[in-house]
Amino acid sequence: MSQYFYHYSEGLNVWMMMTDVLSSLVSMGLTALLFISRWFLFKKMGMPGWKGIIPFYSDYVLFRTLWSVKAFWAYIIGVIVFAGLYGVGLIAIIVSSMYLSMMLKEPTIENMILIFVVLAIVLVVFVVYEFIIVFKLYRRLANAFGKSTGFAVGLTFLAPVFLPILAFGKAQYRGAPPQQ
Repeated sequence: MSQYFYHYSEGLNVWMMMTDVLSSLVSMGLTALLFISRWFLFKKMGMPGWKGIIPFYSDYVLFRTLWSVKAFWAYIIGVIVFAGLYGVGLIAIIVSSMYLSMMLKEPTIENMILIFVVLAIVLVVFVVYEFIIVFKLYRRLANAFGKSTGFAVGLTFLAPVFLPILAFGKAQYRGAPPQQ
């Protein structure tokens, strides 16, 4: 009778593995599409395509060309602060829970929630800060190709769709928009 025993978890594991493989393939495909799109976008802008695929350097070139180097450094500082706060926040939650359990013998959930809420608010502020900077850059990029602010919203939130449209479409680079 034991030879006919079936574990339902085996089917679930196969399903989870298949979805992991599929999501990895989709992720790699979108990444490749973004790299190729950035290559052709930079070529459209009259620059070597390889400058568009180097992380952070390509952002620096875009900021320098379309906006300013100061805006790039504001963006980088925001990324570093966000990453640092995220890491420190995770450590703070662990340490504070250990400290509360040692001091109070029984940690209160209210204290943990307060720490989590404060950290979440600070992280949300930095996410909004980064989105504002990225949106302004993409608005300038869209304007440089004669596209609207709505297109910049699409670039900000759906880059895998709108960046190929800009790179492979008929839009021509008109030069950086004037500083405001």
